[in-house]
Amino acid sequence: MTKEQLINQINKSSIKKVADNPLFLYMTESVKRMVEKMGSNVEIEEDEIVTMVEVKNKYVLTEHNFLSVSLPDGSHIRFAPKNEKDVEISRIISNTKGYGKLLMTLVLTAYSNSKLHDIDGSLVLECTGSVGLGENKRDSSISEQSAFFRIFGFRMVGKYNPSYIKMKLTKLDDFKAFQETMKTYLEIVSSQNK
Repeated sequence: MTKEQLINQINKSSIKKVADNPLFLYMTESVKRMVEKMGSNVEIEEDEIVTMVEVKNKYVLTEHNFLSVSLPDGSHIRFAPKNEKDVEISRIISNTKGYGKLLMTLVLTAYSNSKLHDIDGSLVLECTGSVGLGENKRDSSISEQSAFFRIFGFRMVGKYNPSYIKMKLTKLDDFKAFQETMKTYLEIVSSQNK
């Protein structure tokens, strides 16, 4: 698709506005508390954004608040409210081996803790074969992306499409087992920042 076609598509698209929900608000505060303990090398960004996802050769635009956690090497994770009760991991980029798992552990710990407080909602994501747009675009296959998320207990929902799949965290026990192995890693990163 050319730049002109993209602009034309965006102009014709309606932007869906999604308000903050209780799960997003809880996870935001939980992640902030955890990052505070990790040290000053970890940055948090909160803002409003319009995200664009290509689905079946059509762009879906959503305006919502987000929280992003960035590590010194540029690795980062971003999550946002998806609808009135769910939260979506809208981006994860890892520039150093292991940092993607570290960032996922941070967000999934916040989600896991929300269940202790009976906060309703699911954690979801979409695999499209790339992350970002333009010069920031990174390609990886949908099978590579989904394999990474399956480690944490995400499973595909809906019908399989070779260019787009939706995933939902359905096996929190898988994450809890993984979380135990990452606990030592988090302690090491935290001690290096002191």
